[in-house]
Amino acid sequence: MAYSQWPLPENTDGPSRHVHVPGDKEGGLRTVCLAVSSGSDAKTSTYNRYSFNVSGVLPANTTLDYPKFGIWPDGYYYTANIFDANSTVIGTSFCGFERAAMLQDAAARAQCVFIDGGLASYLPADLDGPNPPLGASPNFLLDVGHPDTVAAVVTSSASDDSR
Repeated sequence: MAYSQWPLPENTDGPSRHVHVPGDKEGGLRTVCLAVSSGSDAKTSTYNRYSFNVSGVLPANTTLDYPKFGIWPDGYYYTANIFDANSTVIGTSFCGFERAAMLQDAAARAQCVFIDGGLASYLPADLDGPNPPLGASPNFLLDVGHPDTVAAVVTSSASDDSR
């Protein structure tokens, strides 16, 4: 299944990265930025830009790092490891972004959660290749650091944040 538009989670590094914008009072990096192309040519298209503040779901004085993105038919999916002030992993942030709205340059929402417990490096499924997932299959997340942790399932039924 080929996509005719490109999500760019970072200014120039292609569709597999993103950038955090610092600036909240707690000193952490808490904003996820995305740009989605308006056409199929990533070099010449204009981009619809989005910024999502995830402060509302994270503990105080924490930082997001090691971000991972996945493209799925119903949304863009994001995970990041959450570190405390001592640089210890304390959990993971999961977000689903409204892909359909972003492709139309409309206001989009994100649904984000924080899961504590020290597990990290969840990798969202990414749609590559000619065959889409069956039906309305949710996006699957795998914890690559703990092979005995099977998977978490998230859907992009977005509920908060806006453009």
